[in-house]
Amino acid sequence: MWLLFILLASPAAAQEFARQAADVLARLEQVRLDEPFSFRVTDLRLEREGVRLTLSHGTLVFLEEVEGRVTGAVFEGRGEALVIPPSTIERKQLARFTGSPILTASFLSAYFRFTDNTFTEWLKQIRQGRGRLHSDPEVVKRWAKNLPTFNKAHSPRLLMDFLDTENPTYFFARVLNSRLGWFDMVVDGRRKESVIVGQTSTIGGSPHYNIWTSFSPDDHEPLRPPARGRRYETKTVIHPDTTLEGVCRVTLEVLEPGARLLRFQLSRFLTVEQVTQNGRQVEYFQNAGLRGDEAVNQGNDQVLVVLLSPLQAEEEITLEFHYQGNVITNMGNGVLFVGARGQWYPSLEDTRPAKFDMTFRYPAQFKLVAAGERTAFRAEEGWQEARWEAEVPVALAGFNIGDYESRKLETGHYQIEVFANRALEARLARIYRNAPESDDTETTENTGPAAPSALLDQVATDVADALEFFSEIFQPFPYSHLNVSQIPALFGQGYPGLIYLPTYTFLRDADQKRLGLNEATRRLYSQLMPAHETAHQWWGTWAPSPSYRDDWLSEALATYSGLLYFEKQRNNKELNRAWLDQFREDLLTPGADGALLDEVGALALGPRLRSSLHPNGNIELIYTKGPWVIHMLREVLRDPETGSDEIFLAGLRKLMDRPLGSPLSTAEFQRVFEESLPPYADAEENGKLDWFFLQWVQDTGIPLYELDWKSAPAPEDNSSTAAPGHLVGHRVDHLVTVRITQSEVPNLFTMPVPIFARFGEREELLGRVVVTGTETRVTFTTSRAPDQVLLDPHHTILRRTAPPCWPPCC
Repeated sequence: MWLLFILLASPAAAQEFARQAADVLARLEQVRLDEPFSFRVTDLRLEREGVRLTLSHGTLVFLEEVEGRVTGAVFEGRGEALVIPPSTIERKQLARFTGSPILTASFLSAYFRFTDNTFTEWLKQIRQGRGRLHSDPEVVKRWAKNLPTFNKAHSPRLLMDFLDTENPTYFFARVLNSRLGWFDMVVDGRRKESVIVGQTSTIGGSPHYNIWTSFSPDDHEPLRPPARGRRYETKTVIHPDTTLEGVCRVTLEVLEPGARLLRFQLSRFLTVEQVTQNGRQVEYFQNAGLRGDEAVNQGNDQVLVVLLSPLQAEEEITLEFHYQGNVITNMGNGVLFVGARGQWYPSLEDTRPAKFDMTFRYPAQFKLVAAGERTAFRAEEGWQEARWEAEVPVALAGFNIGDYESRKLETGHYQIEVFANRALEARLARIYRNAPESDDTETTENTGPAAPSALLDQVATDVADALEFFSEIFQPFPYSHLNVSQIPALFGQGYPGLIYLPTYTFLRDADQKRLGLNEATRRLYSQLMPAHETAHQWWGTWAPSPSYRDDWLSEALATYSGLLYFEKQRNNKELNRAWLDQFREDLLTPGADGALLDEVGALALGPRLRSSLHPNGNIELIYTKGPWVIHMLREVLRDPETGSDEIFLAGLRKLMDRPLGSPLSTAEFQRVFEESLPPYADAEENGKLDWFFLQWVQDTGIPLYELDWKSAPAPEDNSSTAAPGHLVGHRVDHLVTVRITQSEVPNLFTMPVPIFARFGEREELLGRVVVTGTETRVTFTTSRAPDQVLLDPHHTILRRTAPPCWPPCC
């Protein structure tokens, strides 16, 4: 039975299939310069959605026609490029890479590709007297060698416009500047953000694509995704040598008629052998060329499928992929690692929730765990076969396999099953053996650390406790099962109903220590990561990010949910505080270049923070500053009279009061809390939290506050001296005047800052002062002279610190 659905199409059959689209793609890649169509141009201009180009003087040579269309040109001479980003966040990011918030760059050489009306615009200007025919064989000769390489990166994108009935704007320019080198300017009407300016850079042998700026004009309306996968049915065989053979049948729902080319994600280590549409073979292109920003950020793991005809409304389409390869690495000692965690089956780029039905056949010595519920299982000599089905539609589905032991735990309405290896992967085992022993090192039979499976019960209990807590404070867990699997990696990951936790989480503290982990890292793997990944079942799975600019939110909420778990479920405020202190220390410790981590960029840049300037910038910033932003919002919303968190917690619950899989944007997150914004948290008295999100999420900057204060007896007639910080019910005998200076941030930076007074051993909140500008003064009334006045003594604000100022200071 299994051989029937694993048999792949023969190469001969594939060669017999018509290859019209392949021919067009090949011509787009191989197109040459049309030497007779060469011009000497002067002051040729082009403007595209925020990008302005001027070919001041030089030689412009167009490419030969493909299917009757001119799709590109090259230029040598002198030109000017102008890009003006529309927002502060984008101008700052542009300045990080170029030294200026506005890009004005001359260029000596340029390569252009387009499917819009660039050719007709330039030709019209030439005919109006800005150019004349001028053959320049030397220009053609210089470009002949590198032209195919340049062409390949754009041909798949051009093919989309050749095949689709919708034909949005596409314009690309790669220009050579004497200071900046080669850089790209892209205007693509298919993208949500139509304009990209960036550059490929290699650091330490690793390629990075630095996106200098990315934005869209206000009137830009990107194309909707043409289709979504409504159902994925996979049948996968994993052989003893860990190679994989698979068939994936995808049922599509048409969202936008007209498209004929669909883009799927699939690991480059899996080779597609055949794709059919409703039983008929169709053309496909695996890992065809991509632009630099696409290739670096997407990993060049894609399959382009050419449909038999353009999509029609309400059309029923089923695509079937046959593929094989190796995405599973044997880490030694029976430990396997599924490297293509989200790309072991072909999935549409638009990963909206879909139904999954997955059947696996695998060697008998292993156990396999997948997202969803195991609905069927059978064993035969040397093999096992299991079927897993997602209980509700999910965006992605994962699986893991290894020499596992497992433990089941029932908790309330849910079942948790945890899988861990019986041995440590070979790499960590070698490190352990070569590490010096310490007094607290414990071994199993004096040969090594305890097996990861020895901590199954502990990990299961930790995850179960977190699951119950989050179900109470957010919304009930939406699935009946949660599976937890060990992976031999440094990170965790969450799928709907499935969590991956790294090996370190399954090791005792002494073993972690011997493997070289410091205290903070040991706490990360043992304490925070299980709670963080469990929280992702809500933040990221239930409420996924709609765009890369919102990625910070799900990670920040998952981390801060872990801190809430420590604080409330385990009644450990000190652990919560310790994590926030650690994050602040990371943010305020200068790097090798003397800059703070916050200067990498704004949180809203998400994966763009990973660049050649800071290869791990997105991870380091989002996981440290992100939780602080959520914590500060909680403190802003906290009732100053009662200390209640109810407004904050109610807002989190409301965010979950939505259909499973509904995207959660930063704007929606802000709007929900604005709906219940209390007067004491309304810093700008307009019912908005723009001030908070603009400066903490859309911008950079960590403020430094310094406090001066003085105390004096109140006048005898003090009926008119009560200040906003007047302590209700206290006799007014003293006036306390404070002066707060703010620096290291823009003048418009605004933040409510709590001011406390200390009377002996007692500490009282005088009030929250909305600090803005360089200096803010306010007078409070107290019943007697305080011994000390303190600014934010409980560190509720992410801020720099300065030596304290003792009275009398003013």
